[in-house]
Amino acid sequence: MTYIEHLTELRKRLLIVLVVFLGFSILCFGWSKQLATFLVSPVQPVEFVFLSPPDLFMTYLSLSLYAGFVLSLPVILYEIGMFIWPGLEKKERKAIFLSLLLGALLFIAGVAFGFFIMLPYMLKFFLGFGTEGIKPMISIRDYLNFVGQIVLSFGIAFELPVVTTALAGLGVINAAQLKSARKIAVLVIFIVAAILTPPDVVSQLLLALPLLVLFEVSIVLASFVEKKSKAKVQEAT
Repeated sequence: MTYIEHLTELRKRLLIVLVVFLGFSILCFGWSKQLATFLVSPVQPVEFVFLSPPDLFMTYLSLSLYAGFVLSLPVILYEIGMFIWPGLEKKERKAIFLSLLLGALLFIAGVAFGFFIMLPYMLKFFLGFGTEGIKPMISIRDYLNFVGQIVLSFGIAFELPVVTTALAGLGVINAAQLKSARKIAVLVIFIVAAILTPPDVVSQLLLALPLLVLFEVSIVLASFVEKKSKAKVQEAT
């Protein structure tokens, strides 16, 4: 393909992603009240407030855009894969395909883990500081922003094994390198957790600890990929 043909193909892929994203966002806006009701269920019976006349509308709009992005994520990943597919070799195509598939599944698993397991625990911890004379009065916008940060943080964090496995499959890194970089990885994980989560130690720890586990899983997966690659080389020779 020529340079112009590449740009034309990229524009076509971006247009498809944009149409799908907007379509899902508009659809989600029609269900924004029901979606908000579902998202506040872990903290019931706490009552929420909105602080200005357009506040609730803007909250529903932001929520619809977030939900539209999550629902359109499979299409986004597919279009990315199809754009780079012609320029990849057979080995690279297999690694990218498996990475995209596993990445989508792990992202969903991370979001579910963050919402159904970690979020109730975190809310119970923070709201537990209330007393008889100090009751929580939470803005619906702040609460949904908090929920969005938590679930997206865990969704992104669960992508770690995918990234390392893909790089190992392409021969960029290996298990020995990951093991030698363990101390640096621990430092980086805590920095990433501090960036992705709300500014409190509890949220950072609750994200950092699963990341540490996922890093160890990544080492195991990288070792498996290396052994499989070496076995294929031996068979070929």
